[in-house]
Amino acid sequence: MLYAPLLTGLVVYNIHPLMCLLLIAMATAAFFAQNALGLLLRERGDAQTWWWLGGCGLIVVAGAGVLQLLGHGRVLWLAVPAVALLGWQAMRRRGTRRQIDHSLLNEMLTVPVLGLGAPAAQIVASESVTHHALLP
Repeated sequence: MLYAPLLTGLVVYNIHPLMCLLLIAMATAAFFAQNALGLLLRERGDAQTWWWLGGCGLIVVAGAGVLQLLGHGRVLWLAVPAVALLGWQAMRRRGTRRQIDHSLLNEMLTVPVLGLGAPAAQIVASESVTHHALLP
């Protein structure tokens, strides 16, 4: 589910291969960082988990900087709903020390966030935020 919308967008829109790799690396790193953070919040992580979180965070931040430098900074607005969901999940995990919440509400919130790869590809390809990127 993580790669399907992003890869679909990358296939449909004409994007430079290096930009494709950057978007894929950032999506993967953000996903791994979210999992590492979940382990740490449930107090199940160790020193290696901190290294994973730091390394993945560095990839995301460096990728965001590259996007900004190349004039694609507007795609970073798509991180707002992802960060909001991550924060909400982090609070729930910290409070319960449980594994990922598989409730219907959490699933309904997570699926659109995982689908933000396709709008990211469209924004990078068109170099603007259009209604096509924001509506399915």
